[in-house]
Amino acid sequence: MGIKKSILIALVFVAVIAMVAFLMKPASATPLTLPNPNGYDEIIKAVQLTPAQTSKVGDEFQRAGEPVLKLAHEALQKECMISDPHALASTNSAHTDNLLGIHYLAQSFVVRGTAAHAEHRNHDATMDCLDAIRLGAKGLRGGVMFDRMMGTGCEKIGAQALKRMLPTLSAPECSEVLAALEEIEQERESIETTLANEREFIVHSATLLQQLGALLMFKSQQQVVKKFRITTEAVISSERQLMLDCAGRMFELEKSRKPTSAQELVPTYLKMIPQDATTQTNLTL
Repeated sequence: MGIKKSILIALVFVAVIAMVAFLMKPASATPLTLPNPNGYDEIIKAVQLTPAQTSKVGDEFQRAGEPVLKLAHEALQKECMISDPHALASTNSAHTDNLLGIHYLAQSFVVRGTAAHAEHRNHDATMDCLDAIRLGAKGLRGGVMFDRMMGTGCEKIGAQALKRMLPTLSAPECSEVLAALEEIEQERESIETTLANEREFIVHSATLLQQLGALLMFKSQQQVVKKFRITTEAVISSERQLMLDCAGRMFELEKSRKPTSAQELVPTYLKMIPQDATTQTNLTL
């Protein structure tokens, strides 16, 4: 065997050992301590009360009923944590069905909120859209990337609906939305925590053969993580922009002019200027 070939084999062996060590090292995620009561469990009860086959009739979206949305809303007032993180997987059909049900609940909140907005019930409208965001940001804490992506979808539709409503909101309504978005921002798990949960899931749930298979797909998995970061950070940034825009509208309504810059909103309307989640630079109006 030539020297170059021997060195290449040695390098590959070292790389494999290093990656196995990376996968097998303790994850940095906080040890799982489920809240009691756990709002997540009540969210799942709400999902189970929603017959999937009645979600659509023809081309018209049929939202969840009032008792279901009331149960989901009350669940979101409590601390939430996915109950069994080692059952998290896109191959777990029951868990996947629950995630689809949660997304359906978020859509239902937005549909009900949009109807309330059309009736000029702005408070009800914004609270429903905020609950759609909470389902994604708070309701799926403790999950892995698959869960976070589904949660990001919930956040996105809620934030988009709020953005459409913003030009019609009063200053007190903007203040209420801004306070809620700031609270959601504080409760949201970091991307690093989600990735730590992902690694912990692999360590505890994957066989050695599956872990070695993951090594062979390491480069493609890095691309998946990169796309996950980009998508998640984009939604976080859009919600921070919404916070800034809420403060800007409050300023305009109270001062009868638009603010000249985001800095003019601090500290009366904002504690600090929200930052882009990717670039860590201040957002602008």
